[in-house]
Amino acid sequence: RSQYPWFVRPAESGSTPELLCGVPPDKEFQKRQPGEVFEIHIVIGNTGSRPWPAQTVLSLRDGDPMAGPAGLRLQEVPPGSTVPLSLQLQAPTSGKAFSVWSLADENRVPFGAL
Repeated sequence: RSQYPWFVRPAESGSTPELLCGVPPDKEFQKRQPGEVFEIHIVIGNTGSRPWPAQTVLSLRDGDPMAGPAGLRLQEVPPGSTVPLSLQLQAPTSGKAFSVWSLADENRVPFGAL
């Protein structure tokens, strides 16, 4: 059972939920120096049956923006396609930080697995 249910796509009738993403093991996290600027690279994929609209935004929903953007606008993403993304962030000057992101339409209304 996932500790992070927003990463699980709900099952359709008679099928099993699919884990789409997960939090890396603790050993894969990199400690950053206070105020350090760094870049992360992620790949997101459309596992649904409809394309994501051309004005889809990967949108910050919760947590610390870490000096990054509040959202990244995407092009239309057909079913079965993936999109590589890069974000430049900055570590907080003290304490720990986290961010929760989701896909949203052009009005920032979320869709997909949260």
